[in-house]
Amino acid sequence: MRNGGHVTKNGEGAETKGFEVSFDAAVTERFSLRGSYSYAQAELTDDAPNLITALDPPGFGTVYVDGEAGDRLPGSPEYQASLYAEYNLPLSSGLDLDFAYGFTASGDVLTRTGARGGGIALPAFQIHNASVRLSAPAADWAVTAYVDNIWDEYAETGARSTPMANQVLEDADGGPVYARNFFANVLPPRKFGLRFTKTFGL
Repeated sequence: MRNGGHVTKNGEGAETKGFEVSFDAAVTERFSLRGSYSYAQAELTDDAPNLITALDPPGFGTVYVDGEAGDRLPGSPEYQASLYAEYNLPLSSGLDLDFAYGFTASGDVLTRTGARGGGIALPAFQIHNASVRLSAPAADWAVTAYVDNIWDEYAETGARSTPMANQVLEDADGGPVYARNFFANVLPPRKFGLRFTKTFGL
């Protein structure tokens, strides 16, 4: 299939095996927990000739790389996990104070089947978030102070092309030509915020 200049090829066969578990628990009247974990083993079950189109430096020619049975498939992590905890503290003034903490974790992700043809593994990461919410249920308003990505984790979530595509070539006069076709998408850095919400009746 051709789409926007890119060609997608299918292998002879692939298989994904795994499991997923989740829970949602009211530990006490004020304290709750919920979380999930999934594991997936996705790989080729047969050899796939000429599966991957790759660059062949220094001439920037095109070569075709075979996928082999047992190669891990690209685009998804082997594991993903999340946990969210919340504690509610009623105040004597009729206000509620809620403390929340959560994290998500993801295993590494291959950008190409078996990391062949210049493919790489995007590193595993964990993202932690926390918030404190003061609310007045009777007045339908709330103020929330939050921190996303507490530890300022650098997390790559996807990539375009391969590092081979970033080359320094020469033009007809021998001058440098910089090709910058490879880049990674990243999650936002640590962020602090204050959010106010108010519900108005009709």
